[in-house]
Amino acid sequence: MKIKTRHFLPLLPLLAIFSVFLTACTSLNSDDISLLDTANSGKISPIGETLYDWKDIQIDGGDVEHTFSLKNSGEEDLILKGAETSCMCTSATYLLPNGETSTAFGMHNNTAWTYRIHPGEEFKVHVIFDPMAHGPEATGPVGRTVYLTTSSIPNGEFAKENPRAPNSTITELTLKANVL
Repeated sequence: MKIKTRHFLPLLPLLAIFSVFLTACTSLNSDDISLLDTANSGKISPIGETLYDWKDIQIDGGDVEHTFSLKNSGEEDLILKGAETSCMCTSATYLLPNGETSTAFGMHNNTAWTYRIHPGEEFKVHVIFDPMAHGPEATGPVGRTVYLTTSSIPNGEFAKENPRAPNSTITELTLKANVL
């Protein structure tokens, strides 16, 4: 069976438009690993607290969640380079300005990931804590930390030099609870 190419000619403009659209969308937020080398770019700043206390939570009450708000208060793009949590019972995702959500970051096996935050743009970090992750006897005071890795210029206590990742700073978000 011979395929006639003239039947596909009307589809070429549609294919070209789709290719341009796909390229544009990919450039908005590519997981461009070369951005991991970006340093001293943008300035991560909190909008509100960097410490959240759930107070008393029930061990069998299900996951608890909190969302932190941040922004790029610098004059250059801020590169988000991923995150890590202090314990496997906690995960974090970035809620991005374009409405998308990043991959989930935890204590182990975090993938290389990047995203550009333009000057003045806001973003959020959504944290989930599973009080039952350590078993039914794991009650009492709990403290967890989410470590955000970015290209931010160091800015005092909020964005500190990252000794484990050159060309990066670490921002700590802290969560507390009393598991009953």
